[in-house]
Amino acid sequence: MRIFIPVSRFVRSDHPGGREGRLRVWIQRPCRRDPPAQEPEKTSVLKSRSKVRLMKQRPHRLVETDAERTRRSRMRVRRLPLPPESAIAKAYASVNLADAYSIELPTGASTNPELLARFIFAHQAPWIGRLMTARDALVASFGLKTAKHLASAGEESGAGRLGIFRIYSTSSTEVVLGEDDKHLDFRLSVLCSGRSSPGAPRHLTLSTVVHCHNRLGRLYIFLIAPFHRLVVQSSLRSAARIGWPSTTEA
Repeated sequence: MRIFIPVSRFVRSDHPGGREGRLRVWIQRPCRRDPPAQEPEKTSVLKSRSKVRLMKQRPHRLVETDAERTRRSRMRVRRLPLPPESAIAKAYASVNLADAYSIELPTGASTNPELLARFIFAHQAPWIGRLMTARDALVASFGLKTAKHLASAGEESGAGRLGIFRIYSTSSTEVVLGEDDKHLDFRLSVLCSGRSSPGAPRHLTLSTVVHCHNRLGRLYIFLIAPFHRLVVQSSLRSAARIGWPSTTEA
């Protein structure tokens, strides 16, 4: 862009009559230019590349099938109140911990509570075993029962046991496990329920109640409760992921 500025007046001697003229100065001022517009073809190519990169980062399908939705729902663990039909609902007059977690059983899965309980404890995540080892090392100094002590006591007594737990009662729908110690007593229930109508789903509920005897028991359950909840939920999900035993295995 050029700007004309009259700087001074002068008399042109070469012009007849000595007419007055002007000195003209032209100043070049740079003008701002807008950035060039991106070509449409290049823009479309960049968009397509970004879509490909996004699909590589998220390879799963955006549309969930009915089978995937059903599988995901059967992997979901729900927290519930203690089932009133459970034998441990009124095991103690007072409790320091009480919780219940439920998961749906697929069609064709066994409804034998003892078989399902053995399956759950046999397929726990490896980190749970390491957590139990750390727990045993901690409580041994207080004279409490460790997993190794419970297992050996069961072999000596010959009483019915499921893993490290003593079996207190069994029925067609529920098995009750537990143990008594000087600091607390606890009961663990594996209950199969549901199918009040044909085609209705069945559920497996794992419930726990704890009754503490002293301050040591209350301190212990206060520290262990968050890990207990993680262990229960992880155990149910692991069993569902592997696949519940079928009715033919009962």
